[in-house]
Amino acid sequence: MRRGLIAEGAATLRMKQDMQNDTRNMYDLIAYRVKFTPHPHAGDKWCIYPSYDYAHCMVDSFENITHSLCTLEFDVRRPSYYWVLVALGLYQPYVWEYSRLNISHNIMSKRKLNRLVTEKWVDGWDDPRLLTLAGLRRRGVSAATINSFIRGMGITRSDNSLIPFERLEYHIREELNKTASRAMVVLHPLKVVITNLEDGKVIDLDGKKWPDAPADEASSYYKVPFSRTVYIEKTDFRLEDPKDYYGLAPGKSALLRYAFPIKCTEVIHGDNPDDIGEIRAEYDPSKTSKPKGVLHWVAEPAPGVEPLKVEIRLFEKLFLSEV
Repeated sequence: MRRGLIAEGAATLRMKQDMQNDTRNMYDLIAYRVKFTPHPHAGDKWCIYPSYDYAHCMVDSFENITHSLCTLEFDVRRPSYYWVLVALGLYQPYVWEYSRLNISHNIMSKRKLNRLVTEKWVDGWDDPRLLTLAGLRRRGVSAATINSFIRGMGITRSDNSLIPFERLEYHIREELNKTASRAMVVLHPLKVVITNLEDGKVIDLDGKKWPDAPADEASSYYKVPFSRTVYIEKTDFRLEDPKDYYGLAPGKSALLRYAFPIKCTEVIHGDNPDDIGEIRAEYDPSKTSKPKGVLHWVAEPAPGVEPLKVEIRLFEKLFLSEV
């Protein structure tokens, strides 16, 4: 085998263990097999490769590992792990198995991830939809967020646990609340004309950079211009006003975040009756009305000034199903 005179799969070198043992993982496990694949360091010098059962325990011992942490599928390997170390008279690390991390709408298996990457179902190992460290980094998830997520879950030996993906998103939001400044963005704009605000007038309002911004720190705020023409999201307006809807509708009021309540007074349709081209509204400068709905919005840019443009990347979950 060592000299390359035996074909792959024609022979293996086994450890002489205990064929009468109650644990099948003690039935003379493979130590070496033939593999004509160049090694990253040794090149073609070796054509035999050790098995996991033979090498794992020795590597842990040689490197003075105190605790060998494995997932539960390796629990059945523990007798063989210690058998090799006892047979060779080597130092024995402490072995601790725990359940593997399973997150909904995704996979964590390197073998399955490798298939997604090699068959080009995803954009490489750093695809933002993958929960690899490279994918999370490209998505903008910080190390502090990952550590917080892991600490929040704890360790268990339950083999059927499935962590909701929303739990990871919660820790991402908690970290961003402390580190990322906020701004209002409208992806699908719907024009709103404030009819009782004179044309050309601009009211500078204070917007919070962080949700819990101290009221006495000017650096925690940014200026938001409120003018006669503003834009809201198309999804924040409906022609019908169901009971559980808090957005804007004909004759209904909603609060523009950091600004004033506005009430829809007229709807301007386009060529298609279902196409809404513009909304006319009145604002409440005294803020006496208290609508439940709060809308994001952006102001019309000043004459001759290009509006601020940004690139928005929305990442969906990797799979539609939880598992």
